[in-house]
Amino acid sequence: MNDMRSTNQSQESRPYMLRLFSRLLYLVAFVALLCGSSLFGQSANGRFSGQVTDNDGGAIPGASVQIVNQETLVKREAKTDAAGAYSVLSLPAGHYQIIVEADGFSRRSSEVITLTAGQSVVFNAPLSVGGVKTEVEVNEAGMTTVQTTNASISTILGQKEITGYGLNGRNFSQLVNMAPGVSNQTGQDEAKVGVAGSAKFSVNGGRVEYNTFSVDGSDVLNTSINASRGQGEPLMVYPSIDAIQDMKVLTADYSALYGKSASGSVLVTTKSGTDKFHGNVYGFIRNEMFNARNFFDQPNPTPLGFEGKLTYRTPLYRRLDFGGTIGGPLFIPHLYNNSKSKTFFFFSEEVRREKTPVDYNQAVPTLAERAGNFSDVCPTLVPGGSDSFNPSDFPDCPQGPYLPDGRPAVGRSVGLNYTSAALLNSGLIPAPNSSRGCNSTNPSPLPHCYVAAVSPATHWREELFRIDHNLTANERVYFRYVHDSWDTVTLAPQWGVVQNSFPTVENQLNGPGLNMVLSLAQTLPHGITNLLSGSYEVEHITLAPQPGVGVASLNRPAILGDPCTQVSAPGGNYTPSTLTQCPMGFIFNNGFGGNKLPGLAFQGNNGAYGGHGFAADTGYAPWSQSNPTFNLRDDVSKVVRKHNLQFGFEGTFVQQNELSAVTGANSGDLQGLLTFSNQQSIHTTGNAFADFLAGSGFSNNGTPAVTQGAIKSYTQDSGQAKYYTRYKVADFYLQDDWRVHSRLTINAGLRASLFGAWYNPKNTGYNWRPEAFSQSLGSSIYIDPNNGYLVDKGTGSPVSLSRVGPYSLSSLNSKITNGLVQCGANGIPDSCMSNKLFHPAPRVGISWDPKGDGKTAIRVGYGLFWEHGTGYEANTGSLIGSAPLILSETQSNLTGNVNLNGNSAYNLIGFSCQGGTAQCGTTAGPAGGATFPLNVTSIPTKAVYSYVQQWSLSVQHEVHRAMVAQIAYVGTRGTHLTAVRDLNQLQPLSDGLNPFAAGQPITSSVCQSGTTGTPFSVAGLNSASPGSGITVPSSQGIGPSSPGYVNMFVACTGNPGFANFQRTPPVKLGISADAVRPYPGFSNIISVENVADSTYHALQGTLRQTTGSLTIGLAYTYSHSLDDSSDRSTANFANSLDIHSNHASSDFDQRHLLNINYIYDLPLLRLLQGFANLVGSGSDSDDEEKPTPNSATPWELAPVWKTVLGGWQLSGITTWQTGTPFSVINGGGADGTGAADNAGVGDALGVGSYADILGSARVGKPFVAQNSNNVGPLLLNPGAFTAPRGLTFGNSGRNYLHNPSRTNFNMSLFKHFKPFQERVDIEFRAEAYNVFNHTQFRITDASHPGNTGNNVINCYGSQVDFYSAGASSCLAGNSFLHPVDAHDPRILQFGLKGSF
Repeated sequence: MNDMRSTNQSQESRPYMLRLFSRLLYLVAFVALLCGSSLFGQSANGRFSGQVTDNDGGAIPGASVQIVNQETLVKREAKTDAAGAYSVLSLPAGHYQIIVEADGFSRRSSEVITLTAGQSVVFNAPLSVGGVKTEVEVNEAGMTTVQTTNASISTILGQKEITGYGLNGRNFSQLVNMAPGVSNQTGQDEAKVGVAGSAKFSVNGGRVEYNTFSVDGSDVLNTSINASRGQGEPLMVYPSIDAIQDMKVLTADYSALYGKSASGSVLVTTKSGTDKFHGNVYGFIRNEMFNARNFFDQPNPTPLGFEGKLTYRTPLYRRLDFGGTIGGPLFIPHLYNNSKSKTFFFFSEEVRREKTPVDYNQAVPTLAERAGNFSDVCPTLVPGGSDSFNPSDFPDCPQGPYLPDGRPAVGRSVGLNYTSAALLNSGLIPAPNSSRGCNSTNPSPLPHCYVAAVSPATHWREELFRIDHNLTANERVYFRYVHDSWDTVTLAPQWGVVQNSFPTVENQLNGPGLNMVLSLAQTLPHGITNLLSGSYEVEHITLAPQPGVGVASLNRPAILGDPCTQVSAPGGNYTPSTLTQCPMGFIFNNGFGGNKLPGLAFQGNNGAYGGHGFAADTGYAPWSQSNPTFNLRDDVSKVVRKHNLQFGFEGTFVQQNELSAVTGANSGDLQGLLTFSNQQSIHTTGNAFADFLAGSGFSNNGTPAVTQGAIKSYTQDSGQAKYYTRYKVADFYLQDDWRVHSRLTINAGLRASLFGAWYNPKNTGYNWRPEAFSQSLGSSIYIDPNNGYLVDKGTGSPVSLSRVGPYSLSSLNSKITNGLVQCGANGIPDSCMSNKLFHPAPRVGISWDPKGDGKTAIRVGYGLFWEHGTGYEANTGSLIGSAPLILSETQSNLTGNVNLNGNSAYNLIGFSCQGGTAQCGTTAGPAGGATFPLNVTSIPTKAVYSYVQQWSLSVQHEVHRAMVAQIAYVGTRGTHLTAVRDLNQLQPLSDGLNPFAAGQPITSSVCQSGTTGTPFSVAGLNSASPGSGITVPSSQGIGPSSPGYVNMFVACTGNPGFANFQRTPPVKLGISADAVRPYPGFSNIISVENVADSTYHALQGTLRQTTGSLTIGLAYTYSHSLDDSSDRSTANFANSLDIHSNHASSDFDQRHLLNINYIYDLPLLRLLQGFANLVGSGSDSDDEEKPTPNSATPWELAPVWKTVLGGWQLSGITTWQTGTPFSVINGGGADGTGAADNAGVGDALGVGSYADILGSARVGKPFVAQNSNNVGPLLLNPGAFTAPRGLTFGNSGRNYLHNPSRTNFNMSLFKHFKPFQERVDIEFRAEAYNVFNHTQFRITDASHPGNTGNNVINCYGSQVDFYSAGASSCLAGNSFLHPVDAHDPRILQFGLKGSF
């Protein structure tokens, strides 16, 4: 802890670079102010130019050209010269409309045009004779887009690109990928909307939750439900791409106007109406008949012994997307706005109905195993053969009582407990339906896989309405409203503590979003423009549980609560004749979350179940949350000679109102969560499913070998509560873009943030603090080693706890609440922490045009960006669901009482003992109730905010007319980033004291060597006979008084060799880590702190052209991002007490990112015309009459050819990217080699431990034949890894390997028809995603249901194999390094759009 405090102190010192650049910024600003009065000229930003002509091409001199800024209403006017040319210079970036008028000619106006800094746009306007007003389009890109006036790195996309690319999902957020430095972490090939959507993009190594998505100035990123609950990062609203005017992605910005958060900024502007009516209608359709089959889609069921050709069916996939837009003037003929220049409107409506398949490929127990028959994973029954077996040879065979030979009885038959039977019959764990399609070591030819493709329904409807009104010639106000109506069925409890493996528990999820903006633009005297805006956004989310596939009801079976009853055998040869059935116990008598079924989690390394187990939890729903956010902003700008000055403020008030779910230490499971595992479970049979089933059930085949089950742990929350958290922030900024010279511009700015800490106005937040923990009080209790509850040392009695709430600090025993403090009471702020208000963020950039021709720019910049933090980081938001209002307790290592007829581990849960001694025997529940180790959350007492420093050096050059290339170096450093760790983890053994040598793992033999009080021998036993002594005199050992002895005891718990064979019968040994933790009485103490750091370095290149027949963009990034923690909720670490030992490649690190996007007007018509001209008429006569302008040539194309060959476009997005990294996790071998908690520290938050490195994973991959027990090829070499050295975390470390790289082609073909004299454009679209149907595997995928990755080792070879994970005995049926899933196959979409 002292090391951690010293680390924190060193991190809190202001970095030298920050001080240096702060002083530089102040100097630049001071010089700018001094020089401002003596400098002359205007700041040149962008310009419009062009020529005004009549229909014959003749120049029209003296025509009036107005350039109107749509935000500020500032007008710039010009007259055409004798050649009809005009030019308007020095225009700031913004949205403009051009209006051209000339006497005797029609008035002509453009659509809204986006002008960026340094851009030159050409708008030529041919006028018709007469008074009919017309409107023309303009290519939004100009002749040059080299940014010579600012140092920021950004990507700008206009309407042509936004609607022209075939986006998979029609979601504008996908366009962020076209910017360099952006890594897509959404996990979605088809981008979703609503709460299912995701905006998880890492920008230049920044965290995904630190981005800003601004729609008309309002940030719509919903950071209240993101990765802290497992997935997400959605937007509150998703404007239709047909309603977006333009989009700008700022990846390295050095302006003080933006960057209120510490990562990228996405700026979206919606369309507004003009003085002409415009709109469109569209429809898009998908159907499974158009699609290719996913690699993991399994064949149709076949009868046993079928040898014919397998047939396949593409899963149900439906999508209907339709809508339209309309905009124009709002007027009442002869009464209001006859000139159509005062009020304008725009409306968009889009509706989606979709069913997208989700694949499940999970190994499950066979039907025989569900009935208690485990013969398929046990030794073959041989008449006269041994009744015992070696668990190393059959690691999934349940172990019965130990026999005289020191080996366990073969557990072919397991007694089926009535509680287990009731839970199994509920359907939570589905029966197998296939003999192929999953990774399993089960040799049975009978079904042992659950394979399904389920397509839940999703409905989305969005309305967007905008009205613009010109109050005066110098004032404009607009109001924009967006409402998303969205609902779906999730195939698992959303954002739960357990990731379900099956679609048996569903949630009805509703998440309507609302966003409103009101803005007033003013042109004030003295050239001052002012933009005042306010916004409000909110998303109301509700969850409701419902039965899923194969489940009739989620209600708790009545038998779980029935009083103790004596039940007779059904007759015949059943034994015993009677059984006593008693109710399932509980820790809290709280109604069980609406009388729901308890959750079931099967962990461990049983290869028959995939090596990673499976789970089905009923979750915490019903649940609700809302997050109203209010924002007020004012922006002022003025040009003073060579200074473009901008200043303003932004104030934000954020609320987060929710029913407690899964935020910090609480599980959310009021109904309880049962966990079974063949690891770290003292009483395990060696098979997690047998642990669940086993009990004294009736048997008609003789007495079962296994009659005692084992529950690894039971966790239950006491209840739920409503929480309210808030924060307020004010930002002030000053920006000066100083045109020092025609070739040199300095951008200097300062953004000052006034951060108010997150607070709880209801004072319902409680924080656990180590300084408030009383060591004397903690030393007065201990954890009962058999029953798991807290015991008062002074009285020898359990610490009492009422089983019925509510609970408070005053009502609970201080031994339970030791270390808890209330926020907002006893002098503690309602934020639970002291706060620093002022946080300055300097920004500076320099842009130099070396030649002064606007074709080359050399730019350098530096900026500092503060991040206030989301509501689940190191603040009171993380205290939602914390004790004492909600108690989350865990009871460990339960097994039945062998002295009670029919007794099982379920009866002893919580020692509630509703049935008295018949249920609990002599261990009847304490009169005042019992309490178990508590899970709590801790946040710091001082607010420390994250910040990111960013710097870049870039060169832009126009390599061809309107084609600009850029190369840049970009670097960032993040400081005080949020990380989570367990303060109650045991201290690991230091490397210098560790007697295990490299290549010496913990094995069954090592654990067995320490079962009689003798030291644990690091070499283990040299005899295969259980109970034999240590006969290797030179072997080092860890004795009871040696450092690391407790760690060894924890690491060996649940190991098949960890039993005292000198006792009769042999007794399994072990200990719960909760009994030996640093802070007695507590299980996990989840500390959320800003203690992590990150670095990012990148070489980025871009090439863009947006004019002419070819629009093309290329973005390439070569980068490396490293950090200690990539997200507040990440569990990808091993040692909680040393977060910096976790420093490695970021979870979102992708070394290479290449994105190529294009829109090409196919020249079919021009090619045919050229061919016709080449062939000519076929006559050699020189006297052939030349055609007049009004006569058709013999070879002029017929109209039908123009219709057929004209208007074709090809669009595409091609990506190539290296895979994201993942860790190689040591899950331990089922034979006891390599303990999962290899360091013996009892950290329940992290991964446990990593594997050791033995070789290269890229070479020497063994051959594994494709069979029904493996899905997909072996992608890397498992032989590169070995069991970790004993009592270490493994040396492969975090994120050692990467997922396979991906190359993907999305292509679209468009055909435009222009009937009705080109006033209507009809567009047919055929779009293909993954057009070449290339299978793109992933080894890990956080969004995959159930198993998120095949990166866990669950089998090691023997010492002869160097304990390698690639031993021949560990290949068949093993899931390690096989693909967990693949990206989408080829999907086709067809669409039709009509525009006018």
